[in-house]
Amino acid sequence: LGIYVHEPQRGALSPLLARGVGADAFMDRELPDTGGVASEVLTKGEARSVRRRGKDPAALIIAPLRGRDHVLGILHLKRLGQDVRFEPREFDLVRLFAAHVSIALQNALAHRAMELRAQTDALTGLRNHGTFREDVESAVVRGDPFALLMLDLDEFKAYNDERGHEAGNALLKGIASALGNACRESDLVYRYGGDEFCVILPRTHMVGAIEVAERVRKAVREVRGSERHRSGVHCSVGVATFPSDATDHAELLLAADRALYAAKRAGRDRIGTATDGLELVGEIVPPRTPVDEIGPAPAI
Repeated sequence: LGIYVHEPQRGALSPLLARGVGADAFMDRELPDTGGVASEVLTKGEARSVRRRGKDPAALIIAPLRGRDHVLGILHLKRLGQDVRFEPREFDLVRLFAAHVSIALQNALAHRAMELRAQTDALTGLRNHGTFREDVESAVVRGDPFALLMLDLDEFKAYNDERGHEAGNALLKGIASALGNACRESDLVYRYGGDEFCVILPRTHMVGAIEVAERVRKAVREVRGSERHRSGVHCSVGVATFPSDATDHAELLLAADRALYAAKRAGRDRIGTATDGLELVGEIVPPRTPVDEIGPAPAI
């Protein structure tokens, strides 16, 4: 028995659950949403009972998992063996079971959608400040090395004042997209608050973090403004690593914040490290409070 969920943006049916013989192999296999019996069930919304002959004979029932206005996925039931079949009463029972699964799946997807909205910044679509705090704390608890980039946009206030709030919002969306493209697939990008962003780089030490930070810095420079010209907005980046630069999440945030200050102090549109920040620690009076203590810190 297996359940697939339809992902139309990817053109695929992705396995959600499997039980019985070959369950592990089932979970490793996606199906295209075009061609074949599964695609037909997905498109027409009607269950099918078929027999497969040849090297691996089997009887199959594929039933749609319906949402309110479209098919959410399919239920896939296979009986293995030569000359096996499903009786009509079994077919009806599976269709009834699929109807109950559909209700459970609708509820699960609705709950997941609510969770994602709570974790996502409404403007940029990036993970938000609360999710960032939780993820940093969790990463520290796991104990694996990782790096943190803290970004602050240079000249954004002037851009926003000159072109207006809507143009500023559009630029933030463009920068959010540029950050996602510049980072690696495993990296996590967040809107820290205002015109500040953060990136968590799993299993990354300082050398690798600086490489990503440089790609990010260049990507922000290339973002187009409302008139399709380069916006003129740059970014400064602070880089800190765990556990080299900090032993807990609060120390790590402070180390990255100081590194960001060092980058701005050195002339903006550049990268600062936790070591650079320590060299200037006497100038930071008082230090900016980490974001997870009282909310987003004011821009420098």
